[in-house]
Amino acid sequence: MSSTRQRILIMTYHPLYPVDHGAIIRVIEEAKFLSENGFEVHLAGSRTSKEGLKKVKEMTNAEVHSYPLSLVRSGILLMLNKINKSLSRKFSNPFSYWFSPPVKYDIANIIKKVKPHIIQCEFIFLSYPISKIARKYGIPLVISEHNIEFVRLVKEGVVSAEREEELKRFERDLCNSTNFVTTVSEEDKQKLRTIGVHTPIEVIPNGIDYNRYQISKEVREETRRKYGIRREDVVLVFHGTLNYRPNVDANKILINYIFPELSKRYENLKLLLIGPGHPREMGEKVIQLPAIPFDEFPEHLSMGDIGVVPLMTGSGTRLKIIEYLALGIPTISTEIGAEGLPVTDSKDIIIAKDAKEDFVEKTIKLLEDKELQERMREKGKKLVREKLDWNVVLRKYLEIYSKLLAQK
Repeated sequence: MSSTRQRILIMTYHPLYPVDHGAIIRVIEEAKFLSENGFEVHLAGSRTSKEGLKKVKEMTNAEVHSYPLSLVRSGILLMLNKINKSLSRKFSNPFSYWFSPPVKYDIANIIKKVKPHIIQCEFIFLSYPISKIARKYGIPLVISEHNIEFVRLVKEGVVSAEREEELKRFERDLCNSTNFVTTVSEEDKQKLRTIGVHTPIEVIPNGIDYNRYQISKEVREETRRKYGIRREDVVLVFHGTLNYRPNVDANKILINYIFPELSKRYENLKLLLIGPGHPREMGEKVIQLPAIPFDEFPEHLSMGDIGVVPLMTGSGTRLKIIEYLALGIPTISTEIGAEGLPVTDSKDIIIAKDAKEDFVEKTIKLLEDKELQERMREKGKKLVREKLDWNVVLRKYLEIYSKLLAQK
């Protein structure tokens, strides 16, 4: 690579701030990592306040850009509605809201302004117009697949099963229109291969800033007292944005089934739910907190004693589990929740076969076995520190970019 700083443009359809869900956390960490490793990073997202852009710039040392209203108005739900309703056999037509001239114009203006050496597109939803512009100017394009959309959208019922094959072809063609694809797990990589993606694929797992999640015992206890949690209380914790259907379903089963069943056995049990969309409710047994500021989030999450992840659908990998492990919180998850993570059942986490009876039984087992909890605390922290810290997992981007820049 030449001594001149190379410009990387990372583009996402999310607002860049607040940093309150797994997808945008990964984007922010990518920008921060690349800035620290010698790249001139530009980060573009949908409409974000000036104050939010300022905070993101301070966090990442990247130049930040916000799309105009035309992109915001082409919301993903409207786009996906068109997938189900369109009668056209040409699958690109249902995505026409994203492919509208104003959206393409917005994206083209940012690319012309930045003049990047490489463009990285987060998710596939912007990749159609970006790929056309990138080819026009001879700019290598990388797609970061946080999820495999033909799996996620059908499982969640957003796209009807009848349209699954069309969605597979569409995702395949978008991936094959780029120079490189990254996935968060080997399982996701193989799913893309099965539908005919021949573009080079590299697995870059989700991770976290391990040091940020090392909370002192004093800070943890002080935060617990703030929310009325006694030293003898045992807190089950789950977090995630409620504009994501799998999290909504997991919240419901925790409140309506798992926690009531466990409360029959344990009087000092509490349930802590955190994330955008939650009301701020301080019940005697159930504490719900809305979005927590980024800097304060780890200490709030540290209030938990046991992580509970009864996810029944979803794709990609669950950043929340990595966060629990980094904090030393023993965790129980469904198989879908643990999918794609380098974890072993009964060693790093406990894996339940379902989100009901077996989940409750496995949680009881974990609550009763203090030695198992301690072993899992140590192994979970070691796993994250050695294999899932951002400074470890994101280094593969340096290899990808070196290959792409050498080909120019």
